[in-house]
Amino acid sequence: MSHGVSTHGGPGGTRARTEDLADFAAELRGIAEEVAELFLRSAGSELDPVLELSAVTAPTTAFEVSRRSTEFLGAAAGVSGRLAGTGIALGAAMLAYRAAEDFAARLFDRVLTAMGNVLGHAVRTAIPLLAPVLFRGLVTAGVVLAIADRIGLDELLEDAFGIDLPEITAAGLAVLGRELFAGSDGAARIIEHVLPGFAAGFLGVPPGLQAQFGDRGPWPHDSQSVTEWVIAGGRAGGLMRRTGVDVEHAERSPGRRPARAPAGLPELFARTLAGHRGRDNGRVQIERIRGADGAVRWIVYVPATTDWSARTGKNSTDLTTNVEGVAGHDTAMRETVRQAVAEAGIGAEEEVMLVGYSQGGITAASLAADPAFRNSVSVTALLTVASPVSDFDIPDGISTLSIEHEQDLVPDLDGGENPDRPHWTTITVDLDTDALRDDELSAGRTEDQIDEVLANPGFAHGGDVYAATIDRLHREGEPGLLAWQDSRAGFFSGEVESVQDSVGTRR
Repeated sequence: MSHGVSTHGGPGGTRARTEDLADFAAELRGIAEEVAELFLRSAGSELDPVLELSAVTAPTTAFEVSRRSTEFLGAAAGVSGRLAGTGIALGAAMLAYRAAEDFAARLFDRVLTAMGNVLGHAVRTAIPLLAPVLFRGLVTAGVVLAIADRIGLDELLEDAFGIDLPEITAAGLAVLGRELFAGSDGAARIIEHVLPGFAAGFLGVPPGLQAQFGDRGPWPHDSQSVTEWVIAGGRAGGLMRRTGVDVEHAERSPGRRPARAPAGLPELFARTLAGHRGRDNGRVQIERIRGADGAVRWIVYVPATTDWSARTGKNSTDLTTNVEGVAGHDTAMRETVRQAVAEAGIGAEEEVMLVGYSQGGITAASLAADPAFRNSVSVTALLTVASPVSDFDIPDGISTLSIEHEQDLVPDLDGGENPDRPHWTTITVDLDTDALRDDELSAGRTEDQIDEVLANPGFAHGGDVYAATIDRLHREGEPGLLAWQDSRAGFFSGEVESVQDSVGTRR
């Protein structure tokens, strides 16, 4: 067995192909106009007085010239008309295709949102009726569990029947987690459409009113607005506080690592992981690369999450940064990157690549979509791995590659898939369990150990798993990956002249 690979967007994506057809339609209309102009000039030549006088001295020749001219004008008019008609029809077909695509997406959104809204109304209505029953059930369950714990029921069951209650409970939770992650596409639709509808319905907003206001309503209407409410609720409870950040910079010689640019995507990602692996607080790393062409380019590695506590502490790579980043807020890590870039002294015309895994990808993509940040540096390339980044509007001039695992829920937490655009390629890998058993990641492990690793719902989000995927895609010559790498070849050759480390600490 082998892992399945699918590519969305990029130069070979549907949007790129439709844009090519639209450009071709415009070219056809342009050629039609040129032929029509030639037709008009040729028709005007029929009124040339010299030609009219020549008919007196050479009537036979004049007649033949007139006949041939008439044939040419008729053919030119026909060609011009057919070209114009084809161009108009092709352009109209592209507009109709896009309109149908947008209509289907809006219809799908409204249906799922309305379903969630109705469910929210039903739950809100049922709570007064079900609350007493649920309360009594919870109290009874609590009493039963307390008694079972006092008399050692789990030990009695294990001794008598071989039933291990804690093990069964843990296995059940693991199965639930795996199903949730394995069905990440379905979970994304729930996050983006059903959950906002449910929240609005629970608040008492009628389905028709929610549909009428769409994204303008004050209630949750998409994944970002749901996250906004999560942040507001967390801050009301003293969690996910907004803080300032102090940034420390240290420039070092690249002697502790190979003094050369990353040779390809696998090495680029390995350096990305080094920014947070084994650290309490991630560091932003900036490499200054002198290319073989003499040009200076910069790679900015943005670290991933190091602290999963909802209570805001000193670390800038924490859960607060995750939630704020997905909601589209400014974050402590965004400010850390901005200060790091300013400290590095990047020239206005020097190319910059942003690279990030998980939280790092969220931060990198949000900065790439920020006009103010792009005014300070020339971002031309972006790599995100295992990151929910579909809500960020990445400009056409930034060549973007996103890599995701089908079984990884994290890239779907924004509720949508990355847009199909010529400059943005998304490679999704559907991991095969049997193939993973024979992978290098399983080397040195027993079958039981491998089973334990694969049973973890978050396995597909692991940095090592993504590193193995990127290495395999690169080794097997995945076209989308190589096309992106080749389009930014200047970042993958030359010498690393300096490395700057920047660490942000919350105040």
